[in-house]
Amino acid sequence: MAGLDDPFALRADALSVRVSEYDEDCSEGYNEDDYYLTKGVYYTQPSPTQPPFRTFCDMRLRGRSRIMAKGTFWIGNELLHHVTNSRRQTLIIEATIPELGYRQYFYYGFVVKSEEEGYAFTYDRGGPSNDHPLGDILLVNGTKFSTYDVDNDLSADNCADIHKSGWWFTTCGGYNPTGQPQPLSDQFMSSDPTSLSWPIAGNLSIPYLRMFLTNGLVERHG
Repeated sequence: MAGLDDPFALRADALSVRVSEYDEDCSEGYNEDDYYLTKGVYYTQPSPTQPPFRTFCDMRLRGRSRIMAKGTFWIGNELLHHVTNSRRQTLIIEATIPELGYRQYFYYGFVVKSEEEGYAFTYDRGGPSNDHPLGDILLVNGTKFSTYDVDNDLSADNCADIHKSGWWFTTCGGYNPTGQPQPLSDQFMSSDPTSLSWPIAGNLSIPYLRMFLTNGLVERHG
């Protein structure tokens, strides 16, 4: 995504490399007990036709591959395409709200299509956490990804340019998951379209928003 930094560029000392082969994703490493109960940056290789790349994995939670954090890191759509087309993945959206704790939403069978197809997403079904619900934002299956220079949204305006971020936007008046986080002192979501936002009861501010992919999640909804 244009304009997002790579926080792993200064994390070379945290890399763990398997010499003989690479796992397809973090879940495979977890299932093979390669990095039991660890977290950090590892090499994964979802497609044999693509070179290995660095992924932040949380092996404490059944092998989650981090794809977005706090609006300042995005793993990249090409890598998302290869990861989600290698093995079945669940997209986990996790928000932390001071007044409520953490909230989650799950998209099962999440797939990102190729660049030629506009990096459109599809998923089989979705649902909030039973105990810690979060709202839904990916409402139109098949929506293409938009950036300020590639306007794929369904609006006459350039939503990515208005929000100063990239996302599967449909209209420009909705939410901005890859926007800039608000200060911790803000209780409610800002009306600034460049601020990070996701639907939550009470329109509360979300200072922390993370997104993960995993092959190791039991599918409970639907």
